[in-house]
Amino acid sequence: METKTIECQECLGTGKIEKLICTKPVSECCGGCYTYKECSNCGGSGEVEIEIEAQWPQSCIYLVMPSFFFTVNFKQLINNKMKLAKSQPNEIQHIKNFLKECGWLKDELKHTELEDVDFSEFELLKDFNQKDASEFLFSVVNEIKALYHEKAMWNLETLLDNCADKSLDYLDFNSNIKAGQEAIELLKELRGFAPYCTDHRQRVDDILSKVSVDMEVSQNEA
Repeated sequence: METKTIECQECLGTGKIEKLICTKPVSECCGGCYTYKECSNCGGSGEVEIEIEAQWPQSCIYLVMPSFFFTVNFKQLINNKMKLAKSQPNEIQHIKNFLKECGWLKDELKHTELEDVDFSEFELLKDFNQKDASEFLFSVVNEIKALYHEKAMWNLETLLDNCADKSLDYLDFNSNIKAGQEAIELLKELRGFAPYCTDHRQRVDDILSKVSVDMEVSQNEA
């Protein structure tokens, strides 16, 4: 086991935590009703020491935190063929639903007090105590902490860094992936010209077996 000093994830390295002290209704709050208290997680230093277990190369160490896993030297982790957990559909849907309801609530609070908001169509926020603004806010931030948003953002960043064309302002595959797709189509065309019992034909078949071949091509070859 080794000890490593990292930025505190509770206060994001500031050493301080915001605390809501407003006792007025949401519509009357000036937005500045916060005070700061010392972060109890790091003692105000902004840093925490954690124990890490180097089961893989030094550049690829998983750090176990109270609420999530994160990785040191992410690019080196990819180079060492380690795997990043994939966000599951239910996790992504949870994030989308929560943010959607937060947007609904924002619209409601433009003309309605929190305690008077009709939460009947809300799935997640309806169980929070709307009679107490401080408790409601605590429930909201607690729900945020429970979301798998860190993993989802790593998934997004990894895909954008490795799959997307960074020169465009819209999503499209990068040139390497497009070239690979064209190469697959070319191999499909050349496959019929390679004698059946040859190394080249076997290599082509091995490559094509790793990708989905549409039914029309399969039927024509049959």
